[in-house]
Amino acid sequence: KQGFERVTNEVTRPGSNPNVRAAETALAKELRRRGATVEAIRIPPGPNGQKQGLDDYLTVHSVETFWSLPSEAIGEDQEPVILSLGEFIERPLPDVPSLIGDGVITAASLNSTIGRAKLGKTWFTMQEALCLAGMAPYFILEKLPVHRTGRVLYLNAEVAEFMFQRRLGWILAEAKKRGLDTEAPKKNFFPVTVRGDMRLDRKDGQQRLLKLCEKIKPMLIVLDPIGPLHYTDENKQQDMGKLLNYLLSVVNYFDAAMIVVHHMGKSTENKEEIHYGRGSSVWGDRVDSNLNLMPYGEQGSAARIKLSFTLRNGPPIDPLIVSRAEGEFLYRAVGQTDDTIEWLEDLIKAEGSLDREAAWERYKASGRTGEKAFKRALSVLEVQEKVKRSREGYPAKTTLVWQGGQGLLQVGTASGGSGLTM
Repeated sequence: KQGFERVTNEVTRPGSNPNVRAAETALAKELRRRGATVEAIRIPPGPNGQKQGLDDYLTVHSVETFWSLPSEAIGEDQEPVILSLGEFIERPLPDVPSLIGDGVITAASLNSTIGRAKLGKTWFTMQEALCLAGMAPYFILEKLPVHRTGRVLYLNAEVAEFMFQRRLGWILAEAKKRGLDTEAPKKNFFPVTVRGDMRLDRKDGQQRLLKLCEKIKPMLIVLDPIGPLHYTDENKQQDMGKLLNYLLSVVNYFDAAMIVVHHMGKSTENKEEIHYGRGSSVWGDRVDSNLNLMPYGEQGSAARIKLSFTLRNGPPIDPLIVSRAEGEFLYRAVGQTDDTIEWLEDLIKAEGSLDREAAWERYKASGRTGEKAFKRALSVLEVQEKVKRSREGYPAKTTLVWQGGQGLLQVGTASGGSGLTM
């Protein structure tokens, strides 16, 4: 991209050192990802057969002679590097760079986003892709920072092109109101509508995707959704395995991350979340990261979704509750599914004392839902001897009082109190 179209290899002849060959291949992949055409010029040995570097060669030969040497493609169709266990253990390997969070989306990975129909998978995935195109420094919340931005190829196979255009426009308009960067994604995000005219189970469709990737050189490829992009039987493991093998080959060749959006099956009973995808289990078996979207609690005027993570390249992450209010187009994180006890304790500590009904209203306003979860949190605090039950006044009211000196969270009650009621 900077004017150099070929890379010289002045270290070794091909095949003489497997570690050097592996490093050369990795360098070639990274340069191709950045848009370069990569070839190697193998510097011939010296007059006595000795190895010589580029500087040695140029002391005897002209630059024109050097450029006239034959070149060869590297990193493509080469014999595999074979290492013994000892060589493999000692081989320096770079860490797989994360694009989002700690292993949520990594470079050169195959990922799936699975959810029920009409739940908002496309809105969610567009936001994620736009963040990777430079719209925001984090995705959903600060705990999921965007580590690298770049070009995004987004294949829309779900909605009409005019509606796809409108949706992207609405998201950018809201992002601008929030003070996010809307100029970077305008340059890095490449939307392509392929409704009914691309099949990735056929050679013509596969070649079309390869040509798009060759032209754009994406850091991220999104297939939204995968269903309309093939006509094979989703329930046949062999057919789906072939399709995913092709997608993995695209990921590896272009060193790009890929997000495949897929619909959830009708029944998820007795299934792990990574296998919620419709049809064959390969959608869970062969992906690096799986993000599941499920309805959460009482919806009201906001679309509340439980976002859960199954990661192979990162540590476990607790599920999040994300919400997109009516008239909004960007999701916000409104809480985690397992932090009610800590949240309630922090609330009372900050307030000093608080009517329990007011605490319940604050609980709902925070985006959390479920009376059972709220009551369960109070019960746990009681077992931990941080909460006592009592009622005061007429009509009786329960008050939550933070006992700062003793480090206790208590609920004061008068005699005759009987239990927690809403």
